[in-house]
This record gives sequence, C-alpha cells and structure tokens, in this order.
Amino acid sequence: MAGRSTPSWTIYTGWITALPTPYDLRIVGAASVTDTFIRFPLSAADAAPLAGKTVTFQITGVGSSPVTVTPTITVKHAGSADNWASPVTDVNAATLQTMTSGAQTTWSYTFAASASSSYGLEVIIDFGSIFNSSSNYITFFAPDLRVTPGVTTGINNSPPTPEIRDAVSDIAWSKLYYRTTYANGVAAGTATQNGMITGASSGTSTDGLIAPHFDPPMYATPTVTIYDAAGASGKISTFDSSTTFTNGVTPAVAPFDISPAGFHVGVSGSGGVAGALHYVADARIIGG
Repeated sequence: MAGRSTPSWTIYTGWITALPTPYDLRIVGAASVTDTFIRFPLSAADAAPLAGKTVTFQITGVGSSPVTVTPTITVKHAGSADNWASPVTDVNAATLQTMTSGAQTTWSYTFAASASSSYGLEVIIDFGSIFNSSSNYITFFAPDLRVTPGVTTGINNSPPTPEIRDAVSDIAWSKLYYRTTYANGVAAGTATQNGMITGASSGTSTDGLIAPHFDPPMYATPTVTIYDAAGASGKISTFDSSTTFTNGVTPAVAPFDISPAGFHVGVSGSGGVAGALHYVADARIIGG
C-alpha cells in the first residue's frame, strides 16, 4: 500500500469468519491522506503463467457508512525480469465498480495480460482521497488474480469464486519473499526474547557466528535487519549461563554473506558468551 502524501493511515489485520477467507486487512483514514492505493506486485516466477492470457483480478471490501468510492485499476508489467525501473502500463486507471454508503463491494476487472507479463506483473487499485478522514475505513479481503479464458475484458460483475490458499501453502509461499524470527502478528522491533536465534563465541577472540539458514531459499537476496531483545535495530543481545540478556551490543561483524540461502553475523566475547538476535529478511517485490 502506498500514498501520495505524508501518510498516516492506521492498518489492522484480523479475522472475519463469515467471509470466504478469515483473513482481512482494514485501512482507517486520517486527515493528512490525499490519495491511497493498494499495489499487488507479482514476481516474474508468479506472473509467468498469466502472460498473454485473459486474466481477472478481484478484491472485496466492506466500508464504513460514510464511504462512497469508485476506485480505478492500473495494470503494469516489468521492463525485464523483476526489474521495475521502467514498467510498462497495460491498463491505465480504468474505472471499477462503485461502493455506495459502505456496502460490501467486489471490485473486479478482466484484462488481456501482455505477453511480457512474464517479467513481472502488478495491479494497482487507487482509492483517491476517500481515506482523508479517521471516520472512513474499508476492510479488504479475498484478493484473487487468475487466468479466465473467454471472459470479456473490462469491468467484471460476475467474477469466479476467489481461490484461497490453505495456511500451509500460504506460509511456504510467503517465506520466499519475507521471513522473520518474530511470531505471527508481532511487529519487528518488539521487545521480546521469544524466537531469537543464537550463536556462541567459542574462544577468546572475535570468532563466533550466528548463521541463520533459509529453507527453502528466498526468491532473491533479501534486505536483512537485525534486532536485540529490547527491539533496537542493528544490535544483538549476549548472555552467559544465566537467562539474563545484555542488550544493545554492537555485533563484531554486521550481517554479511547475505544471500537467498541465509546470512552471517559475527559474535565477540570470551568463551561461553553467546549472542542472540531477531531478524527480518525482506525480498518482497515492490513493483513500480
């Protein structure tokens, strides 16, 4: 999600058990927001099966009672494989269905995906200035993008039932692009020892390593941020035979050897001192 002003939305995730999927995302507006759009970028690997096909996108929303909005859809493909420096526009700000007075609405559009969509594809839904008030919110769920042979292009008022990944396959797919030691629903930088990974300094010099291994490997080399148990970025924690953590420790060597398969962090200290850290490894496709 992105905005064209200094954004200050509030974002919630949650559960709506009566809907086709229990997962939802709610965006609550604020006076400083002048434009909001939701971006759905696909990597070259995920987009390749759509290339040259007739494709339908859909997402459903439930709004607060003041919300009446007619969003637009834009579709782009990458200029080369996973390179979004110069994207090409295939659908330019086409009008979607209107949400009236906060009613549940499915926004859906069918388009001819470019043969070059195999380089990467993104769908952008632009809601304009509707999120310019804290009274305005929309809860989104069940996004879906798939090949739909023979369907007429343009607004689609009868999209297929969205396909929802089961939890196991969804987690496996998500780990290709984003993974963390923090528990699901716990924000990066939270002060907690739960889930930290460790490595020991085995001698009297700077010779220890913390070495996370990504299995399966991530889609691309990620950006890695480390945190100590107090939530400070760029720091690690140390501990000895007790359960007491010393926080705010600068690692002997910052994250290095970063690759889709993992990374290393150097630990210093005398024998028996161990280092511990949280990490976020981010290889998400941003789009363009």
